[in-house]
Amino acid sequence: PSQRESIRRMLAERSKKSLSRVIGIAAIEVLLFIISLIPPLFEKLSIETSLFSNETAVSIIGIILLVVAGGLYADKLKYGFETLFGLKPTAESAVSVACVTALIQAVYAAVTGSNAFCVAALALILVSSAADMLDNKRILDNFAVCAFKYENASFAVHTLENEAEKFEIGRGILMGNPSILYSSAVAFPEKFIEKSRENPVDPSYSSASVFAAAGLSILAAVICGFKLHSFSQAFGAFACAFCCAGGIVLKFMPSFALYNANRKLNAHGTMITSIPVADNIKQANAVAVDAENIFDLSQCTMHGMKDFKNMRIDDVLLYAAAVVIRSGGPLKESFRSVIDGQEDLLPSVKELVYEDKMGITGRIADQKVLLGNRNMLIHHNIEIPSEKYEAKYSKGGRKVIYLACNGKLCALFVVSYKADKKIGQQLKELEKNGISLLVRTNDVNITEGFIAKTFGINKSNIKVLSSVASRLYKRRKEALTEKLPAGIIHSGSAYTMLSAVTESCRLSSRSKLSFGISLALSVIGGIITAMMLTGNVGAFAGTLATIFIFASSLISSLVS
Repeated sequence: PSQRESIRRMLAERSKKSLSRVIGIAAIEVLLFIISLIPPLFEKLSIETSLFSNETAVSIIGIILLVVAGGLYADKLKYGFETLFGLKPTAESAVSVACVTALIQAVYAAVTGSNAFCVAALALILVSSAADMLDNKRILDNFAVCAFKYENASFAVHTLENEAEKFEIGRGILMGNPSILYSSAVAFPEKFIEKSRENPVDPSYSSASVFAAAGLSILAAVICGFKLHSFSQAFGAFACAFCCAGGIVLKFMPSFALYNANRKLNAHGTMITSIPVADNIKQANAVAVDAENIFDLSQCTMHGMKDFKNMRIDDVLLYAAAVVIRSGGPLKESFRSVIDGQEDLLPSVKELVYEDKMGITGRIADQKVLLGNRNMLIHHNIEIPSEKYEAKYSKGGRKVIYLACNGKLCALFVVSYKADKKIGQQLKELEKNGISLLVRTNDVNITEGFIAKTFGINKSNIKVLSSVASRLYKRRKEALTEKLPAGIIHSGSAYTMLSAVTESCRLSSRSKLSFGISLALSVIGGIITAMMLTGNVGAFAGTLATIFIFASSLISSLVS
């Protein structure tokens, strides 16, 4: 914690430096893009100038500007060659190879007067540096959440590790090896930088993308060489095709998707450090929450009561409020308002126990108190009114709860519940991703069927925890963990937790989708290169290749 300010300054400096680099490279790219258009345009318009009478001057200018941009991006180009020579090429490897190939081809073009493709290689550097900029900005903003947003403990989303607890909590809904997500307080989220810098793309995907780009570029070179009978045109086709097919989308798309996801989450005090964290979250098959956290507590209401004259009315209200508030649940705020928030008036509740699917038992002033449904009263041999009588009060979606004390029925409470609309959307997203919902509650009206109907989700995807499982979950949820690897940090609310989980599922799916998109665009890039250089737009090939690279990045942004 004492280092957070110095780390924040370091991250801010990195973010500022990467932004400056993007601005510098973008300016160079715009300049070279304009210059590369002049010779073919002047030729089409029959304009002659001493400076742009052929491609030689443009090639020389392109070489100079590409070297300058390469100098600004030297550290990443060096890393690209290191991973390439280690036979584990990355997206940076594709950029490095494309730049060197374009540089060699430009030198040859300066001698022969043919087309150079420095402008396309520069486009790759610009897109790659933009991805780095987004990564640095995302890490800086996430650090503000992780280290500065919460003065005391923040909350982390992680999985249950104890096998016995996983089995008991997941009983009845999960098959095989359960992976259950829950949220609890953590004093210090560690390894933030390490987790934030995790490779967003599976190394095998990166390698496959680079090798595919190389194969397609060789194919484009062979096609152009055979059709045009020119080695220079064939080598130019390889350089241009590798720029188009280099798979830069495989780097840009995950960076953009992760930045965009965190930009939305940060506004609610939530963050996801990396794509691998999202991948781990997506592997889970259940998430555990408290019932009171998924309902709108301000709209869960106690509408009235029916007194059965077996207890003083003020004691009825105090006893019911004491049990509801002590046990928690969606109705606690409504009962708190009944006593005007004066909890010091409430009697002490001891031996509080939730009896599955029936209700709560407890002891107040040596009196056994029951709060639950008619099945609970029947189970405890207490005389109850008929179902027809009960039905008069449970109309329009309202529910009833009975209060009994010392074996006598004391009151019937009429209550209703309101779903939190924001939570409802998140629960539907969980269902789409095959993640079940485990709910802890002491409220007998909160059943699988009621939750399914209230939130519009499938009943088979919901499990209300048993009393044993509820105690295990509650103990884990309320425990403070001293240290956890920084993965998902949030405010502690169910909404921010579920938002992070559903966003993780989207990120994981789209990061895998980026591989398919990258390969598809590589194929399209190779085909377009061969068509351009063997067609009648060869003079504009470098410009069109640049447009294709930026269009590919734009498409990946929209998909993200």
